[in-house]
Amino acid sequence: MTSEDKKKLKHLLIVDDEESMRLTAKKIVENAGFEVRTAPTVEDAVKSLASHPADLILLDLLFPESQSGFDLLFHRNQDKFLKLVPVIVMSGLADKASVTKAISFGANDYITKPLDARTLVQKVRKNLRSAEFPSVKLSDSATIKVKVTIKGKLLKFSPSGLLLKAPVKVSPESFLEIKSPLLRELKCEECVFRTTRRPARAVQGGEFIMDIGMAGIPETASEQIRKKIGSWKR
Repeated sequence: MTSEDKKKLKHLLIVDDEESMRLTAKKIVENAGFEVRTAPTVEDAVKSLASHPADLILLDLLFPESQSGFDLLFHRNQDKFLKLVPVIVMSGLADKASVTKAISFGANDYITKPLDARTLVQKVRKNLRSAEFPSVKLSDSATIKVKVTIKGKLLKFSPSGLLLKAPVKVSPESFLEIKSPLLRELKCEECVFRTTRRPARAVQGGEFIMDIGMAGIPETASEQIRKKIGSWKR
């Protein structure tokens, strides 16, 4: 591995008092291509983060011999740089109250033990992708228009709409601007695209599938779409 490749590696910190759990989680995420270090206590984690920043933290909640995972979440919220690092709680506590408390303390995600390797890797990748987009909390009365560009994949296409796969979830009945060589060829890029009332569905790999309605299609474009689909079916 070159030095350039090492720079691109994402660094994870696993914080858990059980050695077997640290080793299990470490093996799972290392096999997925991440660089990993571990800490047996919250105090050790704080020291480690001060000297070696992490891109994501995997955090247990209960530490009989030290501060709890909630203490680390609180400490994270007080640090303007550390609070940008996503935290996935991995805990044996599966009750709604514990999950709600962890999320309210700032955890980005939650996975219960025993760990499912595929789910853990999916959540890590999803939260690392989300962390690449900066965020700011606005007041309830604030209204700011933003433009976010993401790469997606058209799975299905018809004159009435399309099926879109993307790494982010868009709320139902939200307007979108979609650019594609196919849409450009069919003169549909200027059409109005809007997610339907059906919620986005999570799929493997931390991505989402959404139904997109398409309005304002010229009749000539509709005919072109039907001919194009017809040629694909032959």
